[in-house]
Amino acid sequence: MTARRDRTDRGAAAVEFALLLPVLFLIIGATIDFGRFFYTQNITVNAAREGARMMALGYPVGTPATNPSAARRVSQAMIATPTYTATYRFIPASGSPVVNGACPTSGAQPGDHVDVTVTVDTFSFMVLDPAFKILGGSIAQPKPSGTADVRCGG
Repeated sequence: MTARRDRTDRGAAAVEFALLLPVLFLIIGATIDFGRFFYTQNITVNAAREGARMMALGYPVGTPATNPSAARRVSQAMIATPTYTATYRFIPASGSPVVNGACPTSGAQPGDHVDVTVTVDTFSFMVLDPAFKILGGSIAQPKPSGTADVRCGG
């Protein structure tokens, strides 16, 4: 009786494996994609903190080539993400915000602070996006971003 049963169930395991393998790969790929997203999100938050800290200490915004500058520090922190947008603002205690302005080196008011926002422009899912396209759909691409707000003087 057992020999007959073994003969009829011989291919069942292979069929079940073939049906479940794509689902398993999709789960593993989704885990990798979301891990990449959260890693990139962490990088942008840290880059914004670094840029805001530089501005709060009185360094100019400058450019990524200017040393030392807030833009250079953000650029150094964003090495894993080549395309990003950063906005820098000095927000005085009284008055309107100044784009690309840094904290004064002396005479800062108690309410003065700086605000830096870093946004990754070209993040895409490596596994989920092609998988959704194969299935005839699409998935919204996220934009990892980070914002830091630091009062002048540190």
